[in-house]
This record gives sequence, C-alpha cells and structure tokens, in this order.
Amino acid sequence: MTPYSYWAKQDVLPLIRLVAVLADYKIITEDIRPENYDDQYETICHGYNLLFSKNKDEFCENWSEEETDSSTVMVNVESFVSWAYDKQIPMPNEFLVRIGKNTPSENIKKADLDKHGCQVIAQTLWCLYPEMTNQDIREHETVRRYGHAKDYNEDSTVRKWISEVDPREKRRGPKKQNK
Repeated sequence: MTPYSYWAKQDVLPLIRLVAVLADYKIITEDIRPENYDDQYETICHGYNLLFSKNKDEFCENWSEEETDSSTVMVNVESFVSWAYDKQIPMPNEFLVRIGKNTPSENIKKADLDKHGCQVIAQTLWCLYPEMTNQDIREHETVRRYGHAKDYNEDSTVRKWISEVDPREKRRGPKKQNK
C-alpha cells in the first residue's frame, strides 16, 4: 500500500485535497530537494488551483456542490482523474488504475522485486565495504535472506543483478600482455 492508495479509493474528495496529492506526487517524481519542498509545493498548488479554476466548465458537472473555494468543493475522484489524465497532469499509478489507464502495482513480478531488493542491498554493502566482491555480496546473509537470493537456483541470475550495480571498475577478460 502506498501513501496514495487511500486517496485513490475515495469516491468524493475536496478539490484542495486532490490538488495537494497531485502537487506532492509531482515534487516526488521530479526529485526536488527537501529544502526546496515547501516553496515548490506552494508554487505547484497555486498553479494547479489556477488551472482547475480556469477549466471548471470542463468538469463542472462532476462537482458535488457549487462552490468557488477549493477547500469546500467536493469532486468526484474518478471523473476528475479522467479529466486530469486528459490534461496530461502527472499522477500516481493508483489514480491511473482507478480509471483503467494502468495496471495495479501488485502485478509486479516477484523476480523484479527481488532484483531491486538485491541491488539495493548490494549498493548499501558496497558503500560500507568497498572491498567486497560480487561473490561476497551474493553470499552475504542479508542478500540471501532479505533480497531473496536464496530463492534462485541459478547463481548467474543473482550475479547478473548485482553486477549491474557494481561500483568497481569493470574488467573484461584477462589483461593483455605487451609483446
């Protein structure tokens, strides 16, 4: 469950809440630095409020009550998300699933999650112990247990996953000797 799951399941929400969720999502996906979060959040919220108020007629029939204050206007989430999707406003996957434009994230394959887990653990181990080899990482209890490397019989699978994030210099084959 993600932070957006709750909001995406609601039938009706205040417009200001939808604006806040979309602004927060935009900030996270654009990887804005924490020290700039408040300024960016206010700017994006203000921009979204302007966009939504200017385009009110396009989704006015979807509003539960006629108000002009975005904190009291209640919006049908599904209809609003469809409208926002058409306007190409970035939004969390949970909202896209709600309108049938994406698949639930629960459908992610176990192997993809395991690969990501192994790689994150490997990167952490290399930060702490830069002298470790790929084999040391693969055999490490944390990778085997929490990265689920133990679930894969083929050693080459986990070796390949870990080599993709190996920060050490890559060597290809034996060193050539000068003649």
